[in-house]
Amino acid sequence: MGNNSKENNYLNMVKAIACYLVVLIHCRFPGTVGILATALARFGVPYFFAIAGRFFIANGDFSISYIRKKAIKRLKHIFIWAIGVWFVYTLYSLIWFLLHDYSFMEWIETKFNAFEFSRLLLFTSGQYLYDFSFTFDHMWFMFALIYIYLLTWVFAPLFNKLYVPIMLVLFGFLYWGEWLQLFY
Repeated sequence: MGNNSKENNYLNMVKAIACYLVVLIHCRFPGTVGILATALARFGVPYFFAIAGRFFIANGDFSISYIRKKAIKRLKHIFIWAIGVWFVYTLYSLIWFLLHDYSFMEWIETKFNAFEFSRLLLFTSGQYLYDFSFTFDHMWFMFALIYIYLLTWVFAPLFNKLYVPIMLVLFGFLYWGEWLQLFY
């Protein structure tokens, strides 16, 4: 890569490290080393949210029209991927349930009910996104990005003057959510 490259190689290197750390979260080492590695690796997930935000405002334009246009563009992109991945895993879940002697209606009642819908809306989690037919709730990140881009579109008029306090409040929610995970 020459001097004309718009790629930020340092940022790409840190993203690669964050990718490995996310793998460490999901593929745990045994014992105390595993607990320590998982705890240290947790920095990877918030980093990916920060990277998404960094590229969202890369040119520094905080105009309402730019923010909303960019949010819609990102929403379309992530929504297509999220629905595609969700469909594949939901189909896998259905096949797994049917092969393990559950009926189609049992699968529907287990996966798609009001409680699970509330978990989806509140926590981007629940059986709409995963169930015991596969191990991890790994789709939450895509759906969390959808929420963030929707909220960005809604609150675009506030960003021009209030982006620093908004950022501090959102970081507060992020760390409050992390704290909740530790205790609940």
